[in-house]
Amino acid sequence: MAGITITIDGEDSESAAQDLLAIPGIAGTVLVEEGPKKTELLTTVASIVTIVGGTLTIAEQIRKWYQEAQQKRPSNLDVLLEGEDGNRVLLEDATVEEIVQILQSIR
Repeated sequence: MAGITITIDGEDSESAAQDLLAIPGIAGTVLVEEGPKKTELLTTVASIVTIVGGTLTIAEQIRKWYQEAQQKRPSNLDVLLEGEDGNRVLLEDATVEEIVQILQSIR
């Protein structure tokens, strides 16, 4: 399944991924690894497979989700978006324009 891969590292990362995928206009899944965890780091991987609506609007909503997730959770989340074309961006320092570039990789 092609799409944008979102890797979320940090406490409560699965809940954060569910919140991200609840944004209107995003369709995707949380990919759960089976078997015992090998590290103490909590990591969740999700995939955005389709976007309905304008990429600029969705990018702004993703940026807002990230800012709210940082405030809501006791420890910081590291979030990496990777497009189908291999381009990557960390949300911590990402601009809306950089997020749009990643989102456009699935159009």
